[in-house]
Amino acid sequence: MLGLSVNTVYCWVCQKRIPYLKIGRLTKFSKEDINNWIEKKKVAAITV
Repeated sequence: MLGLSVNTVYCWVCQKRIPYLKIGRLTKFSKEDINNWIEKKKVAAITV
């Protein structure tokens, strides 16, 4: 979905840079949370 390697995603989880849920030993991701996170990270285009 993000076009990132699994290692990068789990590195971001360790750094708390991406939203996730921890259920026991499992790490889960909500599509809605990830989409909202992506929207917040967007950079607005500059029009000239």
